[in-house]
Amino acid sequence: MENKFSIVMPVYNAEKYLQRSLSHVEALPQDEFEILFIDDGSIDQSASILVAYCNAHVNARFIKSAHRGVSAARNAGIERAKNSYILFLDADDRFLPRVFSVLKTAIEENGADIIVFGANVINYDSEHTLPDICPRNIVYRGFKPQALFDEVGARPYVWNCAYKAEFLQKNGIRFDEKISLGEDQLFQFTAFPQAEIIQFISDKLYCYNYLRVDSITSNILTQGVNRCRLHIMLVDKVIETVSKVQNCSQIKIQTVSWLYYLLKNDMFELCKDEFEEISKSLKIILKDKGINILKMKVNLKKKLAYCSLLNYKLCILRRVLKV
Repeated sequence: MENKFSIVMPVYNAEKYLQRSLSHVEALPQDEFEILFIDDGSIDQSASILVAYCNAHVNARFIKSAHRGVSAARNAGIERAKNSYILFLDADDRFLPRVFSVLKTAIEENGADIIVFGANVINYDSEHTLPDICPRNIVYRGFKPQALFDEVGARPYVWNCAYKAEFLQKNGIRFDEKISLGEDQLFQFTAFPQAEIIQFISDKLYCYNYLRVDSITSNILTQGVNRCRLHIMLVDKVIETVSKVQNCSQIKIQTVSWLYYLLKNDMFELCKDEFEEISKSLKIILKDKGINILKMKVNLKKKLAYCSLLNYKLCILRRVLKV
């Protein structure tokens, strides 16, 4: 199969952004890709806009589904993709026109299962900002935990990656449709350990609109304890996933560090009853997965930090000391 690309774009009530997004898709070299629009049960004019676009473009396909969420929509795209590499595009973002030429060069060099590239980030909220995603140029042959935990761009997004379709199909890698926050991270925790070659390239090939004020992510960010509950579901799935990795002791240590930084800011802002609820759930997960923080091979400072997610008094102390 020639190295061409399938772009999977979930759409849900995105009529305000679609015309602009489609103009960016139209600016890409059309003979290099197919695009699959997965309409996730939109109730605005998104479907009619997409159908009109598909009628005018032979490389575009429209797939209608009930409203089941972004993970189900992406899975529908993975299952219907016809080309050798799969890319994910959000409805209000865009790829840069040189995306395919850069990726084809990388594929010819290494044929990686996963190619991670950079992105320009457009920030809309001065209180919540992200820097541009700037990976270094490096190739991993055989899974190494640092590829997942240490390399810029490995997490938390999937839209700055190209995935070999055969790799996803062979390993049955899909998005977990029960996870509604952090689904990209869980996908990476699932995919990276199974990849034979992972390539990072420094080229910025994607433009990401961060925290659009009416986005689903933006709305979730206003709900502290609810966000913690959703993150606890993610933590449970991630630890379950990494526990299946061969010789997983080191990756478990790094996963505990990951979950600490995922949870700490939100948990430190909770009232006592809310903290105890989340902490209890976390304790159950850690015990069920055979993780004892006090017995982990990390220094005392890290142990105390991790334990602050499990003990309210310790949490208050760290909050007061701002550590």
